[in-house]
Amino acid sequence: MESRVTGDTMRTKITPRLRPGIPTPPKRVQENPDALEEWNHTAPILVEARLLTHGDRAAFAAYCLTYARWCHAEDMLDELSGEWVQKSMRDNNILNPWIGIRQKLCDMMLRFQGEFGLTPSSRVSLGYRVPKGEAIEQSKRQAEAPGIPTIENFLDEVRSSVN
Repeated sequence: MESRVTGDTMRTKITPRLRPGIPTPPKRVQENPDALEEWNHTAPILVEARLLTHGDRAAFAAYCLTYARWCHAEDMLDELSGEWVQKSMRDNNILNPWIGIRQKLCDMMLRFQGEFGLTPSSRVSLGYRVPKGEAIEQSKRQAEAPGIPTIENFLDEVRSSVN
């Protein structure tokens, strides 16, 4: 515990000591295949990074259910062939409501991901750093992966299209 005096008040910084681990998914997550798939995929990653504890069950469930609802919105747009405009009951052109729903869910999902360190910028703000050697190896593996162009290949393509 760290204490410091600021002005006429004393503030104490308390570091919670919650046990990292994968909490049991709530019933609602267990009953939703997309939510459960995201839970099973992401929870081990977060535990390994020491970013998920048993105390995070409700927040992590909310993230996984938001992910599942986003998947549903994507599926609905796929069924509608991704049409951005629809006809209203008065025969006016209106924005497909599933586009707004998808965007709202995506925004919510990104906020949850930030809370759990699942975005690059949130990992920096949490002080999470990939060990230098590991980052270099990771970059090499990505560069050697089939179908993934390297920056050099990309620049060569750009140069050839300009000439």
